[in-house]
Amino acid sequence: MRRHFIIILCGLILTPAYGAEAPFPTGRWAGKPAWCKNRPGETDALPQIFTRTSIEGYENSCRITRITGSNPFDVATVCEGEGMTSKDRTRYFVDGDRMTVQSLTDARSRSYTLHRCRG
Repeated sequence: MRRHFIIILCGLILTPAYGAEAPFPTGRWAGKPAWCKNRPGETDALPQIFTRTSIEGYENSCRITRITGSNPFDVATVCEGEGMTSKDRTRYFVDGDRMTVQSLTDARSRSYTLHRCRG
């Protein structure tokens, strides 16, 4: 009985509380749902791949240097693509299977939506 109590207590301590910070959205996200099935070499309309440490896109790769907030997530990156390196700050807001992306580096750019790829 005591052993079960200790296991349950550990589970309660280690489980995030309701309303705790949401994890950064990982997985494949595409500009249009149909792009989720596209593969490299077939088209440049490919999903972006989000991990906890990077964001990989078509002909570019970004290393995440800092994430602040919890939906929205403000993400600082160092990106390389087409022979150039840049530092960017971007805000991501997830609502179900949609993610709104807004540049914090370029105030003139418009936000856009990505769609979660399944499978």
